[in-house]
Amino acid sequence: MIDGYAWRRDREQEDRTYYAWLVASLGRAKKIPKVDKLMKKKKQAPGPEQQSSQDELIAAAKAKGLKGPWDK
Repeated sequence: MIDGYAWRRDREQEDRTYYAWLVASLGRAKKIPKVDKLMKKKKQAPGPEQQSSQDELIAAAKAKGLKGPWDK
């Protein structure tokens, strides 16, 4: 959990740095590009074959020896 939290914080910091850079560069631009060009297209949600069920996730966690609410 700690590694995931640290990864998320690092990712959020990278995002904030990117946004700050983008705003500063757009402020200096002589011609601002259209918003459609700036926006990234959203990736499609994973298909049913890529999604794991809750039971599969619990089984994987138990196999790794992790404890959680399923151990009541």
